[in-house]
Amino acid sequence: EQLKQVLLADQRDGQAYYLLSKANSRNGETEPATLNDNNARRYLPNYARVETEWQKSSTTNDIPFRLYTTFNRTEAVRNSEPLQSPQDDVQINLEKARNFSKAGRDDEALTELRKILVKDSMNAETYLLIGNISLRRGDFEVAVSNYKTAIFWKNDLIEGHIALGKIFVERGDFTQAAIYADNALKIDANNQEAIALKRQVERKAK
Repeated sequence: EQLKQVLLADQRDGQAYYLLSKANSRNGETEPATLNDNNARRYLPNYARVETEWQKSSTTNDIPFRLYTTFNRTEAVRNSEPLQSPQDDVQINLEKARNFSKAGRDDEALTELRKILVKDSMNAETYLLIGNISLRRGDFEVAVSNYKTAIFWKNDLIEGHIALGKIFVERGDFTQAAIYADNALKIDANNQEAIALKRQVERKAK
């Protein structure tokens, strides 16, 4: 969680991406691990040296100690440089992507969503929309990967949990489906889709 706070303050912190990718790997979180490793390669100038050292000893002396200690987010926000792309631009791209997607113009929607990821690689709704498009196209693995990334960056994104639950119901993996149904209900116990999903899982699991 501390590393996520670092990245919320500075989305170009390659050191934080690197350590977060290793934490993801240890927890078996494949998709977020890959995403964060890719960002580390992009933003960490000495990535190759750090990775070589990590492979040898699972530690690295090239990353400052500050990332292993309690992080003062207030100080980071005060000291970090402002992002080059304002959030207004991201919202414009998101609105375009939503409209394209509703109109069935998925390729154009994906173009807008990719623009967002260049500016804001942690935008949960972007991954959710990519997941929705991938699901419509029958690309289930891509959909699952994007939904998981969406809820990684925004764990209370109920649509992501519900979508994953539905996919695992279709796959017959009711254990995983139940986990995501329960997660959704923890976010909103009155959500009708989440309630229906939970009932469906319980019925099919018998």
